[in-house]
Amino acid sequence: MYSTPSRTIRQTTPSSYRDLLRCRFCRRQLTEDTTAGRAYTCSPDCRAPINADWVDAQVTRALPPRIPLDRAWHALNAITVGTRQIHLAWFSPPQQRQPPATPHPPETFLHPPPGTPR
Repeated sequence: MYSTPSRTIRQTTPSSYRDLLRCRFCRRQLTEDTTAGRAYTCSPDCRAPINADWVDAQVTRALPPRIPLDRAWHALNAITVGTRQIHLAWFSPPQQRQPPATPHPPETFLHPPPGTPR
């Protein structure tokens, strides 16, 4: 099971789906690395840079049938990038507690009237 960052408090509003990219291994945010060509990297001690064209192609194939790319941050918590695949962590708002449709039964049991068989 993937752990995803909380969506309740956000310091900044993401500008695109690239702000949602996370590394599968260290869970850090992926940033664009221009020194290694066009690639994403999380930290030097985690793994080698990830080909940005491959990541963009995977995200482009996964998202547009469902939502437009520029609105991805409304529907996703994170895009986790692994070695051979990406994982989309969809945002689901917390469920509100709904009152029951029927009243609760009485909490005390009533004894049968005297003279009735048990």
